Amino acid sequence: MRKNYLDNIRWVTVVQVVIFHLIMVFSPLTPGFGFPFREVQYQDAFAYLVYPWFMTILFIVAGISSRIYLDKHTIKDFVISRTRKLLLPVTIGLACFGWMQGALTLQIAGYLEPITESTPIIPYYLYVTICGIGVLWFVILLWSLSMILAVIRRFEKGKLYALTANMHIAIIVLLGVVAWFIGQYFNVTKYPVYRLGLYPFVFFLGYFVFAHEENIKTISKWKYVFIAGAVVLGARYVYEHFGHLYSTMPVMGCKSAMFYGWIMILAIFGSFYSWLNKPNAFCDYMRKRSWGLYIFHYVIISACALVIRKHTAMTEIPCYLVTGGAAFAGSLLLNYIVSRIPFMRWCILGIKKEKVA
Repeated sequence: MRKNYLDNIRWVTVVQVVIFHLIMVFSPLTPGFGFPFREVQYQDAFAYLVYPWFMTILFIVAGISSRIYLDKHTIKDFVISRTRKLLLPVTIGLACFGWMQGALTLQIAGYLEPITESTPIIPYYLYVTICGIGVLWFVILLWSLSMILAVIRRFEKGKLYALTANMHIAIIVLLGVVAWFIGQYFNVTKYPVYRLGLYPFVFFLGYFVFAHEENIKTISKWKYVFIAGAVVLGARYVYEHFGHLYSTMPVMGCKSAMFYGWIMILAIFGSFYSWLNKPNAFCDYMRKRSWGLYIFHYVIISACALVIRKHTAMTEIPCYLVTGGAAFAGSLLLNYIVSRIPFMRWCILGIKKEKVA
């Protein structure tokens, strides 16, 4: 049986990622990588409210999903499955599709130089393609963690997993303190969004702690407390740091951001387990297409923002509506097309024929 609450957390979070990038591309807080309308834009508060938790929860969900898969498959199956699903899009798929995102990113930043007779074609192509990694950083890190997990699974015989069952709610809450502490370290200096301390930690928390359904049941009993706490802590965080760049230290790793993010994650798990743990047609539709939505949305947002802001006089609200609508509709359309082209669905989406939605 599928864990419907887990599927719904995944696709709803991916939707938040799409909206976040829509806000980001028009934000004054991303100089050189966006097209702001004003020096202060209050819609940027949405980015503050989701940034502390949305990638963290995706890694937790990935850890839980890895546990579920490994309980029914061999380690070899897991390695093959994750390599096809995750490594292909950031290697062969990046070579086929990533150059488009790279060209758009460089064009927005003003770094895309025209090709001249003296420009070596292959180095230029590789440079543009690497710059198109974009949202695939998540996929690269997730594949690396999956390979590490395969080694751990080989030697860990379930003893640690047994110890983390039926955890007290206080311990689950205090894990947020550990996450905050670890989140201060192993961040890539130039690109602090790549949190090489926090994300591996929460991935294995998903595998060892959140994969226990009894722990999720415990969290769900406290959902109202966590929801109220997330509202209060989120409001305080935005009030304290609005106007500061949320994706860099010290804001990214401050206590208010980390504790709000952790309580929000617990609120989401508790509420989704209680209220969104049943299948329905729309959720099933979004579950099957959330991967394509994640892979394709940013290239469409970038293209729309570039064309609209540089070549039209479209005002703020229509600009958001057009770009956002194009991001969702275009991603779903691209997913539909690519998933029906044998080679393309294999290398860009990492899916086999029988897995086509």
